[in-house]
Amino acid sequence: MRIHLGQDFPHFTLHDIRRTFTTKLVKIGVQTDIADRILNHVSGSFEGVKGIYQRYEFLPERKDAMGKWNHYIQKLIVPKPL
Repeated sequence: MRIHLGQDFPHFTLHDIRRTFTTKLVKIGVQTDIADRILNHVSGSFEGVKGIYQRYEFLPERKDAMGKWNHYIQKLIVPKPL
């Protein structure tokens, strides 16, 4: 990325991409619990007894969230008509 954006580009790690992804998911209306599940990061949302007994995978909700993500990305990359 530094090759394309120059030396001014701030330091980042791959974890920053995950952080940005989940932040944007929540911004576009995805529930935090679902965003956490997509990242397989369930410790914060489903800890303790809830984490032990709650086994639902939220697959339809995750699919819907990824559809919202697709729409969000499409709006970013598809040029607007003149």
